[in-house]
Amino acid sequence: MSDIPTRPRVLALAFACDPERGSEAAAGWGTVNALAEFADVVALVSDVHMLNIEAWLRRQPNPSLRFVPVSFPASHLPRLRARLPLWLRRGERWLRYWEWQQAAKEVALRLHREQPFDVAIHASLGIHWQPSVVTDLPMPSVWGPVGGNTRSPRSLWPVIGPAGVAMEWLESFLARAVSLNPATRRTRTRADVRLIESEDTRDKLPGPLGSDAIVVHRSILSRIREVPQRQRQPYLVFSSPLERRKGPSLALAALAHTPPEVRLHFIHEGPEEPRLRRLAQSLGVADRVEFRGRVPRDEMWEAIAGAAACVFTGPNDVGGCALAEAMLAGAPVVVLGVGGSRALAESNTDPLRIAIIEPDTPGRTARLLGEAMARFAAELRPETGGYLDQESTKRQLRAALRLAIKRHAATRTRDQEIEAA
Repeated sequence: MSDIPTRPRVLALAFACDPERGSEAAAGWGTVNALAEFADVVALVSDVHMLNIEAWLRRQPNPSLRFVPVSFPASHLPRLRARLPLWLRRGERWLRYWEWQQAAKEVALRLHREQPFDVAIHASLGIHWQPSVVTDLPMPSVWGPVGGNTRSPRSLWPVIGPAGVAMEWLESFLARAVSLNPATRRTRTRADVRLIESEDTRDKLPGPLGSDAIVVHRSILSRIREVPQRQRQPYLVFSSPLERRKGPSLALAALAHTPPEVRLHFIHEGPEEPRLRRLAQSLGVADRVEFRGRVPRDEMWEAIAGAAACVFTGPNDVGGCALAEAMLAGAPVVVLGVGGSRALAESNTDPLRIAIIEPDTPGRTARLLGEAMARFAAELRPETGGYLDQESTKRQLRAALRLAIKRHAATRTRDQEIEAA
């Protein structure tokens, strides 16, 4: 352990990293800033984020954190048209992301020759079936945190419908197929440390690789701007996209189990909105629902700050950054207890602002969600300030880096002894 530097020099592959874009970029931004508390960090980021990053650093400079933009290389991939299925368009994006990683690898090697790094980490957009160039670099490696490819509880299949269930099975099949490619297998086996976002991901890694993985949910490290202080009102906020996998219909069904004065605000957009409007009419709650569309982030923070609670009902959610942002903003949350959402919600420092609802049949789940929503709307909890346990996650992250350095040194020593023999 004496060979491990007190303040290591860290290379972070952080494609999505931005203080102003939210969601995945907010998690990447929070992760590299957390690393910079105990390490000197060079983060390779997509060049599209640099304007926001540079504006932030002019206001709050951080000498321990350097950002290096990496542009997408010229691609030989055909551009898929928007009318093609979503999973095909996602496939194109992931292939383009792999091309970006190849460009980032060349930049990383150049920077390593100029001044060596002690360890590298894949800090954003980590997917368990996707390869990463982090293990191709000549230094200790931390792969992850990785997640992705979760399934809804069977009892809640009616919430996402036959098409949603079929899509989950298709995505699982494709994930398993892609994970067999040599690049992904090399990433999984060569990583000195593997980080996963929830226990659900452990079973998706083969044998000892899964049992050895460490749970670290990167969304916990998200950073948000200062949130305005407002008097809470008896309305709930649904801030996720209006897609079936996010369960907005379950939130509407839950609203029907709350008193008449309780309202629900959807502050995002998505393909489910027309169906949700019809459902609100059939449930008799249309006069208590507002569809505000995708609002500017300043308006989003205003809505969250004044809400009795935020609602997260995705049956197969890996624990999106929207949940982390709500908790960091201090809002009480009502959460369906699945996958990464459970991991995030359980990483709290104030249980009075958390309601984790166990998945059951759609009807019973909606009733339990509604009871929690009604309770928060009646209590209007006065507490403010974030209540995600970020300090524990930072300690885990630091320990993971030190473990990677230690394991890499042990492997190198063993290889040298084999060669000498």
